[in-house]
Amino acid sequence: MRNPLRVVPFLAPLLLPSPLRAQATCGGLTITFSANPVPYGQPVTVTGTNNSGSPVAIAGSCLFQTISQGAVPIYTVPCLPVLTNIPPGGQISQAWDARWNCGQQAESGLYSVNVAILGSPPCPVPLTIAPCSAGGVSSFGVGCNCCSTPVCPGPPVLSVEGCPQIGTTIVFRLTNGAIFVPAAFALGVSNTSWAGTPLPFNVGNGCSVLIAPEVFFFAPGNATGFTSFPVPIPPDPAFVGQTVYAQAGTGRLTTVPALTNGLALTIG
Repeated sequence: MRNPLRVVPFLAPLLLPSPLRAQATCGGLTITFSANPVPYGQPVTVTGTNNSGSPVAIAGSCLFQTISQGAVPIYTVPCLPVLTNIPPGGQISQAWDARWNCGQQAESGLYSVNVAILGSPPCPVPLTIAPCSAGGVSSFGVGCNCCSTPVCPGPPVLSVEGCPQIGTTIVFRLTNGAIFVPAAFALGVSNTSWAGTPLPFNVGNGCSVLIAPEVFFFAPGNATGFTSFPVPIPPDPAFVGQTVYAQAGTGRLTTVPALTNGLALTIG
């Protein structure tokens, strides 16, 4: 077995929270995070401290109104259209649960927290969500349109809450699915072939089977098209390093069900 201590110096900047929490100065506010990088799946608190010696006003009741991944806003906060004055030495804090607007878990990577200072363009402050310290989750492929709404446009999305580690329970999260319709979660050990058929396999309506399904779980959908299903991982070291693939389906049986993206989960 490889000695994990040999790779720690190389991986430490990615896996460990930075000891310097101050990330940027925005219009007189020093922006700090409760952790940066944020451990995968964990919430983060953003704090703005007025170190300028003069009052600072933010354009709304929220410290930040959007969080973006690249140029795409993935989380928008419903803020009251009122000015918030922060006196010298004062603070304002706001939390993010590390989920997109529609409920999918934010994957590891770089994000921008856009602080809204009065009279200035939004001030982007970089925030990193770290990979799992053991095990890993990655998405592949895309889902097919099913149940888009103005709030959550696009296909259904499969994400996972928690890192896939032995002796823990992860929770699969299907968002933007069919309202009040059960969803199926499938697990398998391959994403290249299914009973001799190469994957992905097109099943019509822009939908593709991305994994070889071997185990199925079913869970009810709610009024927003959200479905979740917990899966315990046995505390057996023999599972460490194994990769399991997941995909979910949603929709009515009278039509081709809408399928999500796939997930590759390497167990740690």
